[in-house]
Amino acid sequence: MMALVIGIILDMIIGDPEQWTHPVRWIGRLIQKLEKILYRFRSRRIMGGVLVVAVLAFIAVIIVGIDYLLTKLTWTWPRLLFQSYGFFAGIAFGSLIRIVKKVMVPFATGNMDLARHELSFFVSRETKDLTEEQVLKTVIETLAENTVDGVIAPIFYALLGEAIFGQGLLFIWLYKGVNTMDSMIGYKNMRYHDFGFCAAKLDDLVNYIPARIGSVIILGAGGVCGYDMLRGFRIMRRDHKKTDSPNAGYPESVTAGLLGIQIGGTYTYFGKPVHKEPLGEAIEPIHMNHVYKTKKLIWTMQGCLLMIAILALMEAIL
Repeated sequence: MMALVIGIILDMIIGDPEQWTHPVRWIGRLIQKLEKILYRFRSRRIMGGVLVVAVLAFIAVIIVGIDYLLTKLTWTWPRLLFQSYGFFAGIAFGSLIRIVKKVMVPFATGNMDLARHELSFFVSRETKDLTEEQVLKTVIETLAENTVDGVIAPIFYALLGEAIFGQGLLFIWLYKGVNTMDSMIGYKNMRYHDFGFCAAKLDDLVNYIPARIGSVIILGAGGVCGYDMLRGFRIMRRDHKKTDSPNAGYPESVTAGLLGIQIGGTYTYFGKPVHKEPLGEAIEPIHMNHVYKTKKLIWTMQGCLLMIAILALMEAIL
């Protein structure tokens, strides 16, 4: 549990340095290599399931194997360093904050082309023709949804795995494996409709509880920030089912409700327009300040999660 607390604090302080080779990229390369092999077979949905099992098995062998070898050493600090780095790399709070910096700095100076270009690295929708309002909505939607995928769910599974099996690091990286597979092959297009089916459904399953718990944490963080909690709760209850994803509607709708804005609209994905149902109420016209309010909300939420991890550590020690 000590390693988890260290990992959370490191992620809050330095995030994921862009020059470092991230373990998620290694998982991504494995997925690409397996896809090249397995996609050739006719039974695409079955082969997609084989890919899921193979990737998760590989992650489990690596994590458990290294951790087991480190327990055989006389010194305990190498295992603590390994686990601390594993938790640090598995939490994407720093990456979320980087979205704000990368996109909003050029946005604030009027360099919309650069803002759209930077945004394209973080979202699957096409960004080159987005209006200023659409850029702001996209940033807020991305921050809200990825608060669950990148922060709440990883910490949830780390705590769960540590409490039940003493394997928090394994659980966080099994989750990251599922999430990475979904982001790479979990699309509803011609190529991945069948091949990515298992990855997409498994991602929906593992995010089911974190999305709902996370929305409550976001709501509480909004209250600490002085935002309208009653409106946030009301909008979440009303609008959480409006998204195609069974989970994304929770963090997105509660964030929109807390900020008093409306997100959603029509965007282009892989050359096709897709209409996203509006979430929230346009009490205020959307402004760049709402992005910074979302950033404040995420910082507060992360502080709450750190406190939960510290309490769990104290409980384990005592």
